[in-house]
Amino acid sequence: MITTLKNQWLSISVNSQGAEITSIRSNDGNEYLWQGDPAVWNGQSPNLFPFIGKINHSKYRFSGKEYTMTKHGFARTSEFKLLHQTDSSATYRLSDSDETVNDYPFQFDLDISFILDVKVLRVLYKLVNKSKTQMPFSLGAHPAFSMNWTEGDNITDYYIEFDQTETCAYQQFNQTGLGRHKHSSLINTSILNINNSMFNIDSTIYHGLKSEAVTLRSKKSDRSVRLEFPSFSYLGFWSKPAAPFICIEPWFGVDDYEDFNGDLMEKDGVVIVDAGDDFNCEYRIIVD
Repeated sequence: MITTLKNQWLSISVNSQGAEITSIRSNDGNEYLWQGDPAVWNGQSPNLFPFIGKINHSKYRFSGKEYTMTKHGFARTSEFKLLHQTDSSATYRLSDSDETVNDYPFQFDLDISFILDVKVLRVLYKLVNKSKTQMPFSLGAHPAFSMNWTEGDNITDYYIEFDQTETCAYQQFNQTGLGRHKHSSLINTSILNINNSMFNIDSTIYHGLKSEAVTLRSKKSDRSVRLEFPSFSYLGFWSKPAAPFICIEPWFGVDDYEDFNGDLMEKDGVVIVDAGDDFNCEYRIIVD
């Protein structure tokens, strides 16, 4: 089921499957979200839970028992319940079920709220641990922004501007998982230029950034999309090679490293919530 929210400046659509944003349109009719061409990539803005990225051998362990898990977890393919809606806001919920417990042995409520506030789309997560034990998890967003704002655009016309001057290396993948080796990238700069070979391997993942916001800009347009991600641990960028979109991905958690031993409680980046507690965070998209 598709739900549409709007105000004077923005209109967004959300699919109850995955609580996935399917459109971010300004009042002048411009679409900012990738529209999911199946020949390239049919995703648009999946929510990642309870894992992020690749899981070595698609398996992990918790309390001595082995479980299987698909890449990016099951939230993105699950049907969320629409809890409430106004003209400019909506909240969806995913709860544990017999099916989820087979792969992830915890009881939870995951609420995702979408709020339009002037030219800002706020996306709020609230995760409640209903289990009697600690619950380790990863949680993140995967919004894909189009890079075809003007006729004749090339992806090399686009760049990412960080809020602060950065010196930060990135990590990429090898045949057995996320590599520990760090590659030089941002060196005393706030600009990351997008090029045709940037995603030949896979995601580019940053950890330890000073910035809590980045802006997608074009050399040929005054338009921009800003993503604010306060307190998120990791920031990933991903696309298909030379495709006209870029995913800007704030994460709590990360893919399995190549040397990860499979014990969920020892997984890099995992967040642990005590029994009965909750975890809250949000990211924001500002269209200008």
